Amino acid sequence: MTPTSDPRCFMGSGTYRVVELLSWTPAASAFPLRQDNIGEIEDATAGLVKLRVAYDNGTRGVLTVSCHLNTTPPSPTGAPDCMFEGITASMAWEDFSNREAPRAGVDENRTVFHFVHK
Repeated sequence: MTPTSDPRCFMGSGTYRVVELLSWTPAASAFPLRQDNIGEIEDATAGLVKLRVAYDNGTRGVLTVSCHLNTTPPSPTGAPDCMFEGITASMAWEDFSNREAPRAGVDENRTVFHFVHK
C-alpha cells in the first residue's frame, strides 16, 4: 500500500472489537509442529474466518484471518496452496490487504485456530 496524504484515508493505529462472526470455513490440515503452546495439537486446524469489527474511531470493517498450516514438505492431507497465511482487514472503504507470507526461521505472519471442546 502506498502512503497517502489524502485526509479521507485512515492512517495510524488503534483498537477494534469483534462484533459479529460473518463466516467460518475449516480446511484440511496437517499440523506441522509437535506443540504450539496454545492448545492441544488435535484441536488445531486450518481455515478462513471473517469477522465484523468495530474500530475505536467509530468505523466498521472486516477482519479476515486465514490459517494455511504450512507443512514441509507439502502434505496431501494439508491445506491447499491457494490459501494464504495471515490476516487482512478493511476499515469503511479502505482495504489493508498488503499481506506477507511467513518466512522460515522468523516468528511472524503465522496463525492457527484451536477449537476448545467443552
